[in-house]
Amino acid sequence: MRILTCLTQEHDLRVVALAALICALGAYVTVRLFQQMREAEGKARDAWRLLGAMAAGPTIWCTHFVAMLAYRPELDVAYEPRLTGVSFMIAVVGAGASMALAMRRDLAWAPAVGGALFGLAVVAMHYIGMMAFAVQGIILWAQAYVVASVVMALLFGAAAFHAAATRQMGWAVALVILTIVSLHFTGMAAMEVLPLAAAVPAPAGEGHLTLAMAITGLALLLFGVGGANRLLEEEARQRVARGLPAGGFGLGGLPMPVPAAGPAVPPLRVLEERPPAPPPAPPPQPLEVQRDTLTGLPRHAAFFERLDELASQLRPGSQIAVLAIEADRLKEVNGLHGHAAGDTMLAALARGMAQSLREGEFLARFGGGEFAAVAVVPDREEAREFAERLRRQLQARVQLGDTEIVCDGSIGVALMPQDAEGPTALVTCADLAMHLAKANPARRIRFYEEATEDAVRERRRMTQELRDALARGQFRLVWQSQVSTQSGRIVGREALLRWEHPVRGPIPPADFIALAEESGLMPRLGEWVLIEACRQAAQWPGREHVSVNLSVMQLVPDLHRAVADALAEAGLPPDRLELEITEASVSRDPERTARLLEKLRAIGVSIAMDDYGRGSMSLTALRELPLDCLKLDHTLMQGLEDGPQALATIRALIALGKSLGLKVVAEGVETREQLELLRREGCDEAQGFLFGPPAEISRAAAG
Repeated sequence: MRILTCLTQEHDLRVVALAALICALGAYVTVRLFQQMREAEGKARDAWRLLGAMAAGPTIWCTHFVAMLAYRPELDVAYEPRLTGVSFMIAVVGAGASMALAMRRDLAWAPAVGGALFGLAVVAMHYIGMMAFAVQGIILWAQAYVVASVVMALLFGAAAFHAAATRQMGWAVALVILTIVSLHFTGMAAMEVLPLAAAVPAPAGEGHLTLAMAITGLALLLFGVGGANRLLEEEARQRVARGLPAGGFGLGGLPMPVPAAGPAVPPLRVLEERPPAPPPAPPPQPLEVQRDTLTGLPRHAAFFERLDELASQLRPGSQIAVLAIEADRLKEVNGLHGHAAGDTMLAALARGMAQSLREGEFLARFGGGEFAAVAVVPDREEAREFAERLRRQLQARVQLGDTEIVCDGSIGVALMPQDAEGPTALVTCADLAMHLAKANPARRIRFYEEATEDAVRERRRMTQELRDALARGQFRLVWQSQVSTQSGRIVGREALLRWEHPVRGPIPPADFIALAEESGLMPRLGEWVLIEACRQAAQWPGREHVSVNLSVMQLVPDLHRAVADALAEAGLPPDRLELEITEASVSRDPERTARLLEKLRAIGVSIAMDDYGRGSMSLTALRELPLDCLKLDHTLMQGLEDGPQALATIRALIALGKSLGLKVVAEGVETREQLELLRREGCDEAQGFLFGPPAEISRAAAG
């Protein structure tokens, strides 16, 4: 579910643990002080209520803000001081008011209503605190989660104070914790941050961890004061019961019971120590020092200074073109070759783009693989030429040690005043266009259009739904039969992934596979497909082989271990599993891919080259790969009706596969005439709609 995903994938669990410690200790101290307050009389009761508010308020507030420091939106964030202070006061005042109501003895329902008011204070503190959350992005709220968070806080708060009033200590502490925690993490699950192009990636999390530990220390100090006061009270009562002097006064300034003969001791009070004022903000850096250390390019602040300058000087008839640029493959290179290799790639791409700039053009790095460029242009075509010139530099070949990789990138273009009237809105429009360019490899340069924003929002919403779909079991496998051209028997099946969305209905792979790769979900999704395919195939009564497609993001050094584990868990013999790769995945790094395939073959599985004939892989490159099967792309069969050249191509590819000792499989077979042609030419197997559409298969139907 979304709450669990938010907690495990979007939070630093070390800092979450600190928040949990604060919440647990604070809840314990709060409940003990609440019970003490209900037993006290007169002015002592008011003083205990104040001390209870000073324990409960920081418990709510510190838990919230330490947990917020655990939140990792991958953007630099800040907190508006005034609203942050208001949220603290709401927590303290709300806790005090709820305790004042709950301790009324003339109303039987007072504890429950006071507890509901406590829950309402938690709600108000959380959402006002979220108003102080400043991030360079658009914040969307899921109303269902917001409502659920409010309802849970009210119910758990009422139950907590009722349990405390009836001296059910354990239940009261647990319910106070639930009031705070359920509100916070359900409320966080309700929030989605859509980053803007100008957004700065969050720095390493150690600074947030240090700040979280400082807030934790402050909270523990406050809880210590409350706890010590409660212990001193208990000790004083015990001493009086034994006829001894009470030995002092409470930290809240309340005189303890002292026998008449005992000496008079002035009350001890705690003085609040105000933190020192924060140091003044440093003066803005001059533009020449606002440079990225890796690439030497100006950073985002310098970019916006330049954009503001150009906007203020814009003349009628001219336009400002802003380009939002993202280099592809950075995550892949970091994962496969290490972050040093990723830095080398970024530095090379930045150097190429910088060298291609002309007079008046400006390029900056925003962070990660994101760059931005700006120039004054006379028209749309000049802006396109600017974007195409930079993209040619993104398509460079970069040498990483012994490996050469081919890069690429996506560019979104927005124009002022056509698309936006202000600099920030202009950058946002370019960023939205860039995200659509990433989604369509055929259009790597995309101009902003009115429908762009809605399309990007929808795409990001579907990405979040895709994250939840795997946990909710919305994926299933269907199987396409592979038939021997000689005997007509089913000799294998290919596993194909389907997404059954509860609202949208069936979503075709073409609509979500690219999303999974872009969002980094493909490794998890691919692992699920592998495990599930092996599990199902192991239940078939026959010995048909099972084919599973591999994404380029799954081609990692320890892939052979994951495959071996999946086979062992399912009890499927390795010789029944066939793993399919594509020309595109091999061409990115042929040598490394060949080494991975050798490891896979060593455990007994076979390797197939899928969709062969669509790309431009040379015969030499094909011969160097450890393959067992060549699968002809389905477009080759569709082209048979276009003339004799298509038939000649199919004959040549079948002959090529046979000369290399490979099994040859033709995809996209739809007619018996096509099947007969393949049989005559010596093709081993065929698959396509001639043998039925892909479908789920039961153990009884298998074989």
